[in-house]
Amino acid sequence: MIDIQTEQVVTPAKATHFCPERRRGVRPNVATIYRWMMQGVRGIKLESIVIGSTRCTSIEKLQSFFDALTAAADAEHSAAIVPPPLTKSRQQQIEAAERRLADAKHSSTVVPPPVSKSRQKQIEATERHLGTRAGDSLPGTA
Repeated sequence: MIDIQTEQVVTPAKATHFCPERRRGVRPNVATIYRWMMQGVRGIKLESIVIGSTRCTSIEKLQSFFDALTAAADAEHSAAIVPPPLTKSRQQQIEAAERRLADAKHSSTVVPPPVSKSRQKQIEATERHLGTRAGDSLPGTA
């Protein structure tokens, strides 16, 4: 609540003079101050009172409004990034990979991950072209 005895009450037109210049050195329009009072920005409203038929705010409430907007923006940017929930198939892929990793730790052979049919065809075509098989050394290497 704005206390007219302790706060410096101003009309929206005067309130624009207490706002910093924005694009191209222009201060916010009076309509912007009204919008901040009536609708707010990101759920935060500029506190106001009605004196007679004129809606007013105070310099102190302008400061509080700017502080609240800054705090909300800072919290928005510093919030931890939460990954999207995993689909059931992705969760199954992760669990299968973890099982293969655990099995590989207990055995001396490395078990390759399963290969899709299309990828297997690509591998076979490459092997035919090079005259090798998977696991064989390539020509010119030993």
